[in-house]
Amino acid sequence: MTLAEDQLRAVFPIDSDLVQLTVESVRDELDADGALFATMRIIILDRGDDGARHVRDIKEQEVKVAPEGISSGELFAQYLEGWTAAIQVALKAASARLAAGEARQGRASVKQWMPNDFVAMDVFKLKTAKTAEQFREAYMTKARLGELID
Repeated sequence: MTLAEDQLRAVFPIDSDLVQLTVESVRDELDADGALFATMRIIILDRGDDGARHVRDIKEQEVKVAPEGISSGELFAQYLEGWTAAIQVALKAASARLAAGEARQGRASVKQWMPNDFVAMDVFKLKTAKTAEQFREAYMTKARLGELID
């Protein structure tokens, strides 16, 4: 296992009541540009009459989780901490919407989400995103996960 894979596996899966996001595998090698890819899975659950959770939908997709040259070191660790904190907020909001019988349509609908909806490599281009809190704030904007939460 690589350091990046160890770091990803340390923070995933992220689980809320009715939505889970997992990392199923990490590419053994970086791509030609040095980017890190992982196969991620989003699992949408229902709660049955008996109170038990049942799988409603599973979507799996390979996504870029770190751009060229960022898949190790302190910046990647800060990114992971901020990114996963934002994902936790999004999944908690999604679970609440699903439990309330969500009526949203399009990208805002939890049922339409794909794993790549949780990843935004443009945060690495921000001059202000260097700490976990700054990455979390960057992810919480409407252009990224904030659109899924509102």
